[in-house]
This record gives sequence, structure tokens and C-alpha cells, in this order.
Amino acid sequence: DTDAFGDTEVGVMRILDTALSTSQHQLSGSLEIYPNPSSERITVFGLKVIQMKIYNNLGQLMLEADNTNVLNVSSLSAGVYFIKITDGINFSTKKFIRK
Repeated sequence: DTDAFGDTEVGVMRILDTALSTSQHQLSGSLEIYPNPSSERITVFGLKVIQMKIYNNLGQLMLEADNTNVLNVSSLSAGVYFIKITDGINFSTKKFIRK
């Protein structure tokens, strides 16, 4: 259902950001995040990263970075996170643990 502002609504849930949905192609298992778990930095291997976005388990965007394969995660609380990595054409979503 669409409201008067053009926002999509489903029941009582309002979809404001569709960042987790995309028409890009899912990457195969060749992508690695190291170290996992990590307390300070994570490094992505197997892809020239154009963008990384880290989401918590509620789907809220917590961190993002462009044009780097290394991301400082020390500002995140301990827990499980999801990182969406793209090279501009393909993407992969991986789970990692901030210890």
C-alpha cells in the first residue's frame, strides 16, 4: 500500500530504506572477511570494494565506507552484524561478529 507521501507501507511497518534489496547480482563464495570475529578492523578479500555497509540484526545501517577493503569496526558494540559489500556491479552480504 502506498500513502499520500509515496512511502510504501505494509501493515504497521513503514519501509523507508530499501538498501538491502537490489537488482545487482549476488557474488559467489569467493569473498572473505578477515578477521572474523574482530574487535578493531575487518578486511575484505576477493573483490575491489566500491562500497561496504554494515547493518545490525534489525536492519539498521550502522557504518558505511566507500572505495576501501578495510573498515574500522571498533565503534560498534559487541554482537552479530551483516556487511553488504559491492564492487558496483555485484554484491555479497556476509555475517561477521564484533567481539
